[in-house]
Amino acid sequence: MSNVESSRCDFEEIKASLADVASHTTGPIITDTTRGKRDDIPDTRDHAVIQKINHDAAEYCSCILFMNKDRLSYQTETRQHPEELLKQEKVGYTNGRVSRHLLRLGHDPEDIISSGLAIRYQNKIIDALPLNCFVYPFYDLDNNIGRFTTKDPIKLKCINRLNAFGYPILIFGG
Repeated sequence: MSNVESSRCDFEEIKASLADVASHTTGPIITDTTRGKRDDIPDTRDHAVIQKINHDAAEYCSCILFMNKDRLSYQTETRQHPEELLKQEKVGYTNGRVSRHLLRLGHDPEDIISSGLAIRYQNKIIDALPLNCFVYPFYDLDNNIGRFTTKDPIKLKCINRLNAFGYPILIFGG
């Protein structure tokens, strides 16, 4: 047995030891039980429902942007984007209440989660979109919103919501 094999640790052991060192508990445990098997998993999500959820989320975030004059001026003055283009493309801004708005519109919580716009944490539905970020919808050839990217106006880093297979993921930049 080589030194490499004898020194291997389980991911959960490493995570627990790091939490002990930092003297705090860790957040939600996110595991990927299908790693390397994505090609074998059929996408059973209802794409019409997800497109409607994405459309409603984009409309909501766009309204939030146009109500926040400070953030709107960043887009129009600093970035020099015309307001008409921002409205047409449904560029928006997050306020941490996107999933709450979608629930009020009558969308099923599981559909919101499967769209990648929310996650379940401690029996609550919380936004997966970062708070106080610009939201840029991406359209497919049929002019449906397929995914979003977000940009933090402070950090100016992009966070993509979907991986290459179209499954929702979260990438936390640092």
